[in-house]
Formats: sequence, C-alpha cells, structure tokens
Amino acid sequence: MEADGSRLDLVSIRSKDGSTHLVKNSWTLPAFYCLPMEILMNMQTPVRNLPRRPCELLLHPEYIEVIESDIFLEHMSDAIAYLAWPALGMKGWMEYYSGYSPQWRIAHATDQWVLGMQQAGAIPVNRQLFFRPLCFCEMPIPTLEEAFVMVATAAPYVLDRDNQGLAVETAKAFPCEEDFDLEKSHNRRLQNFRREWYHRRTKHPDVYYGVIVENTNFSHHDKLMSLAAEDDTEEEVVASQHGKAFYNTLSPLDQKIIYLRGKGWTLEHIAEQVGFATHSAVLKRIRRICKAYELWSGEDLGFRRKPEKKPYFDYDAIRRQKHVV
Repeated sequence: MEADGSRLDLVSIRSKDGSTHLVKNSWTLPAFYCLPMEILMNMQTPVRNLPRRPCELLLHPEYIEVIESDIFLEHMSDAIAYLAWPALGMKGWMEYYSGYSPQWRIAHATDQWVLGMQQAGAIPVNRQLFFRPLCFCEMPIPTLEEAFVMVATAAPYVLDRDNQGLAVETAKAFPCEEDFDLEKSHNRRLQNFRREWYHRRTKHPDVYYGVIVENTNFSHHDKLMSLAAEDDTEEEVVASQHGKAFYNTLSPLDQKIIYLRGKGWTLEHIAEQVGFATHSAVLKRIRRICKAYELWSGEDLGFRRKPEKKPYFDYDAIRRQKHVV
C-alpha cells in the first residue's frame, strides 16, 4: 500500500493484478487513532471495533467496508467537531447553534482539522502510519484531555485559513438569529441572544414589542392588555365590567402601566414615564400583573405553568437536519 499524494492523503491498496484502489475516507484514519474512549464508546460497534494496529486495518475487506461507509465519516466529523469546539473559544453545548453559524461550519470542517493536526505534528500522515515501525504498533487510546490538546494544535492552521478566525470573532461579537437552532426547545443561547439584542438596541426606533418576545406565553399579554379600551381618559380605560373589576384591584402604578401599554407605548417609554430604571423592570411588572389576573379570574393564560422538561436531544438527528457531513 502507498499514500496518495492528494490533499486528503488517501491510502491506495495494490491488488495482485497490479490495480490500485483508493480507500475512501482513509484520510481520517490518523485522526481516528487520537479519539479518546469517551467518544469511541458512543460510536457504532463496527467503527468502535476497528483494530488498533494499522497493519491489520487494510488487510480485511470488512474493515475497508467500514472505513468507506458514510457512518464512519459521520462519526469522525462529529468527533472532531466536538473536540474542536473549545479550540474555537466556544463554551457550552454546540447543539445550541445552527448549521448556519460560522462556528458550527468551521468545527465540522473535518479535513482542515486533520490537516492542521498533521502539520502541527500531533498525528502522523498515512505514509508514516502504514509503514514500519508505526504500522505494527498497538496505537494507544489517549485521554479526553489529551485529545482536546491534539485537536487544539490545529486551531492556528484552521483559523488562519481564509480569515476564518476573524469570521469566528465577528460572529461572537455580532450574532444573528440564524446562528442559533430555532427548533431546539429551551435554547438558552438563543434566549440570551434575544435578551442582549433587546438591551443593546432599545434606543432604536425599529425595535417593537413583538420582536423581543422570548417566552411563547408572552403573546397572552395582548389578551390582558385588550381589557384596556382605546379611550383617552383613564376613567374609561376599561371596556368591560369584568376588566374594570380587576383593573380596580391594581395599584395606581400598575393601572398606569396597563393604561400606557394598552395605548401602545413601548416598554422603554413606559419606564421613563413611571420612573423605572430599565424597561426590564416594566416587563417583570407586566408579568406579575398577568399572574395576578390568572389568580383573580381563574383563567389560565400560561404564566404560572412550569416549563416542560428538557427533551432528549438526538445529536444524530440534529446533524442530519443541518445537513452537516
């Protein structure tokens, strides 16, 4: 066998008749031997049971079939991305981010991370891996910490390529809605982004009440706010006897907030009018009023309900959904 001179360092096998066969996905084999047991145990059995001696790896057709399978490449892509995520300066779950985010795309650029580790000398190239003496050695399984360090050695190469490091830093400084997984329930990264976006941009005239909604139950505020009529005088602000009865139970401050919100004032303008330091204080006050209305009326608007339990997260399903290979 010999290493192909291509960019991906494929391995070619010579048969008895003199023909050669390029082993698909063989460029990932040096990186396969740097995976820790914590990752290997989560792989499918055929992949996990590949021999640890490189000399045995390409001598059996069943092993070659596993290496050339799509599931092997998927496992390698997921594993390298998991180990590369901290090297990008990212914290927390990678699953919070969508396949559109620059961090996700760069973390799943498996070929760049493998080439970067080879350039840094953290892992061998195939020409070294499949020739004496390395090919007859039992490749050790590194610890998780050692695996993180090996992949991190490729970070300078990957981030310097096409200014990808600048793309990562820009994405951190200026995130957008598409960077986060909108399908994942209880996405804390997305919730934090929306809160920060609203706090940083409250002076902007294009920020509206509906844009900063971070709670699906927040739309029920409109139902409570509909108790206020469109009249100009505060005495006529409640249209129905039911609404008027609840309105009269509120403090003068809460009545003023309800009145101004019903007139379409923004949270920031209401905060200035009633003397609150931030618009967030107005938002919390409105939610407290909504909960009080639930207790008073016995009507369930969803404000006192506990959030649903965090669902089981299927990483493979999310990866397929994002079309990441």
